[in-house]
Amino acid sequence: MMVYIRHLASTVGMFGLILLLYSANSSAEDEYYTWVDQDGVVNYSERNPQGFEARLITRSQRFGYQRDKTIEKQTPTQPAPSLTEEEERDIDVEIATQTTRIHQEIAAAEKSNCNIGKLNLAQLESYNRIKVQGIDGQVRVLTEEEKQSKVDAAKKTITENCR
Repeated sequence: MMVYIRHLASTVGMFGLILLLYSANSSAEDEYYTWVDQDGVVNYSERNPQGFEARLITRSQRFGYQRDKTIEKQTPTQPAPSLTEEEERDIDVEIATQTTRIHQEIAAAEKSNCNIGKLNLAQLESYNRIKVQGIDGQVRVLTEEEKQSKVDAAKKTITENCR
């Protein structure tokens, strides 16, 4: 029974980690289209509008920044346009924000892994005989060597993730 609970806890923890990473990635690139209609009104949509020349805006492209087509066509011999002091500060702020977000995601994943490691270790140390289900569907009892290997793995997980 405890093996199934441990497996469930492990699965829930992994699911939480995947959900955390998915949500981070899904919000990392919010994309939308912008265009000006026949009345001169600026419109925004998640879908490319039919009948209008729309511009795709991404999170990595700051709002209001429009790439000049002449810049895209520059030859390699032309010097790249230099950033203004304000643009450089904006980049520094964006980098700091992304770095902070990444550190927070890593901390959340480590906390989840720490909790899973502690739960696994507690279950392994609480029961003498631990049943597991093999790939073939057969239920068997872990040998002492297998159990010790899992205890060592749980301790390693705790050491690496609990700070």
